[in-house]
Amino acid sequence: MTRPVKQATLIGTNIDILNKIEMVGFDLKFGLQTGTCGKEGQAAPVCDGCPTLKISAMTVGGQK
Repeated sequence: MTRPVKQATLIGTNIDILNKIEMVGFDLKFGLQTGTCGKEGQAAPVCDGCPTLKISAMTVGGQK
């Protein structure tokens, strides 16, 4: 891919993709929404974020 895509499906396992990371950018951004993750009455605040990544190979599905 040569440009950002939206609503894509990434196909593979987490370990497979993590092992194929070649470069990590310095542009870490966090999402605006936060939530909680928990079990058995315990809760911890969570959010998501990721810098730009260069991944050597992966299967991507979706529509243009």
